[in-house]
Amino acid sequence: MTVLIVDDQINVVEGLVGSVDFARAGMDTVLTAYNAARARELLLMYPVDVMLCDIEMPGENGLSLYRWTKDKHM
Repeated sequence: MTVLIVDDQINVVEGLVGSVDFARAGMDTVLTAYNAARARELLLMYPVDVMLCDIEMPGENGLSLYRWTKDKHM
């Protein structure tokens, strides 16, 4: 399974990657993005099973990104 972590704060992303045992949760791939635009690129390139996304980000917020994934049937 693949997880995508999206947050504009690098320390939050790195903290999650470094402290959560994703392998134990069945996740074999961890992708990261620091903005919604990069998250969209990754979502189009890889099948993502779980997305952890910040709601308040500059540019595009997490709810807008979520709606985009729903519209794309991801």
